[in-house]
Amino acid sequence: MTNQRIGIVGGYGRVGLETARYLIKTTDYDIVIGGRSIRKADEAAANLGTQVSTRMVDINDQSALDAFCRRCNIVINCTGPSAVVRDHVAQAAMREGVHYIDPGGHNPLYYALGKKETELISKGLTFLLAVGLMPGLSEVFPIHVAKSHFDQVNTIEYFYIGRDRWTFNSAYDIAWGIGNIGHGEAPVFYENGQRKNANLWTSGKIVNLPPPIGKHKLFLVFREELREFVESNNIRSVRVYGNNWGTWVCLATMLISLIRMYRSEEQLRRSAHLIVKASKRDMKDKEPGFMLHLILKGEKNWCEKKVVSTLFLKDTYRATGVCAAVAAYLVGENIITRRGRFWLPQVVDSTHLMSILEQEGYVPSYSHEKGMKSLGTLNEMKNGV
Repeated sequence: MTNQRIGIVGGYGRVGLETARYLIKTTDYDIVIGGRSIRKADEAAANLGTQVSTRMVDINDQSALDAFCRRCNIVINCTGPSAVVRDHVAQAAMREGVHYIDPGGHNPLYYALGKKETELISKGLTFLLAVGLMPGLSEVFPIHVAKSHFDQVNTIEYFYIGRDRWTFNSAYDIAWGIGNIGHGEAPVFYENGQRKNANLWTSGKIVNLPPPIGKHKLFLVFREELREFVESNNIRSVRVYGNNWGTWVCLATMLISLIRMYRSEEQLRRSAHLIVKASKRDMKDKEPGFMLHLILKGEKNWCEKKVVSTLFLKDTYRATGVCAAVAAYLVGENIITRRGRFWLPQVVDSTHLMSILEQEGYVPSYSHEKGMKSLGTLNEMKNGV
């Protein structure tokens, strides 16, 4: 392995700690835990081992942030909320000429960095965004299944749903997303190859998902990270549904949307606290979990085929941290060599990433149905052959 120093800003948070743990377990990289509280950073380092050092850093202090990035080859941004952090850490990484990994899915950052694309390429830098569980794995997973099992995918029906004790930062970004439809998830679907818009709240569908989820109502959503794959592969019908797995968080998000409790910083903070409280009620005597349930239909070897695959994860924060750490490893080892700014699905080999994640216990279940008729024969009949 190459000699790398990885800086984790917000390294003593739940995602930051999981990122550090995976890197320590699987690499000999030097890890630097950064955050506003040196006491918390030192406590984390004491539990992580000799590969880890610490440094005080505040994302609002440009000189301190630049100095932190200057010590590193790769910086992983585990601070939040993404809507508040914006491009502070990314800009520091660019100024200091280091690679940048961001588990968050704050789409405005992706588009803002597009203006810096030439500079990123000239400096030989890779900036990866949306490399967590959702977004990140949630988009890589259907791409992996599609490429592994089909010659051509015609329809995608996809459901994701999660439950956890959301941190304030996670809840803040949920609230921000409610008020900024289109900057992350949007009620968009594809029909006959055409992209169409829907009304979020009238797009609900009651779905009977595998255990332990069961019957639940989900709503149309679509992340832009998946758009390139759908359109470049001419997938005709796509419907993606998502929701929080829990009555109280669902009601909280509906209330926030109804009374537009996201129009100011103070409202967003209040909304975040409301979601945190709701998640605690949902989690009473329950375990966390996140499910990706995928139904693909298409063609393989000139035959119709259907694949149903489910991936259930018990710890959303660990999965996010592992994904971020793997992304840093792929950049650090020059397995990802493209330079510029990207969403994870644009540059990662989906099969390679899924094979790494399976070693961590993230193993999907599969069921297959193969059509009885050859599509070649059907096409010949249509053409009168």
